[in-house]
Amino acid sequence: MKLVLLPGMDGTGNLFNEFVSFYRGETAVISFPHLGSQSYEDLSAFVVSKLPKEDHILLAESFSGGLIPHLIQHDNKHTKGIIFVASFLSCPRPSLIRLVLLLPIKRLSSIPGANLMHRLLFLGWDVQESIVATFTSTISNLPEATLNSRLRSILSLKNTMASHSSLPCVYIRPISDLLIPEGKAKEIPTSFTNCSYRPIVGSHFILQSSPQMLANEVRQAVLHITKNS
Repeated sequence: MKLVLLPGMDGTGNLFNEFVSFYRGETAVISFPHLGSQSYEDLSAFVVSKLPKEDHILLAESFSGGLIPHLIQHDNKHTKGIIFVASFLSCPRPSLIRLVLLLPIKRLSSIPGANLMHRLLFLGWDVQESIVATFTSTISNLPEATLNSRLRSILSLKNTMASHSSLPCVYIRPISDLLIPEGKAKEIPTSFTNCSYRPIVGSHFILQSSPQMLANEVRQAVLHITKNS
C-alpha cells in the first residue's frame, strides 16, 4: 500500500530523502506551499487536493500531526490508516514556541555552534555530519515569514478530535524527544480507538537521524495497519 509522507515544519519533504532510500515500498511526498496561509485548516485543504486516488496510509511527521483531524473529517475512503512520528495534536510547548517566535531563527541556524544546538534539540549526538548539514541547509533556505507562520499555527493548535476515530494508527515515539512531552504524545493514542504506541530510542527527528531503522519500523507499522484496516 502506498505510503504518503507529510513533512515536519520545514514543509519541503527534502528531509525524507534518506528515509525513502531505505524504505521498501511505494511512497509519495506532499510538500507544503511556502506562500499564503500556513494555518492547519488551509494546509489540510491543500493536502486533500494532492492525496492519491488509491488506497494509502498517511505518515505525519511532527508539525503534520495537527493536519490529521482535518484530513479525516473529509472521510477519504482511500486513507486506510495513520502513522504518527514524533508528532502531536495540540501545541506541545507553548512557552518554547513563544520564545522562538522572538528570535531570528534563520540567523541562529547559521551561527557558530548552531550544529551543536541542532544535535541537542533535534537530531541526537551520534547523527552523521551530512545529515546535520542537510537539516541546516533546508531550514536556512525557507522564508523566515513561512517558518514564523507555521510556528504561530502550532501555538494556536488544539486537539480538535471531536470523537475517537476508529481509523487504525501507529504512533512512533522517540523516547529522547525534547520537543514533545509524553503527555502531549499520549493525546494521540487516546484519540484513536485502534492505535499502537511504539516507543523507540532516538531524538525528535528520528526519520532523519536513523533512516534505516525507521524504514523497518514504518514498514512494520504499514503491515500492522493493513492487517487491521
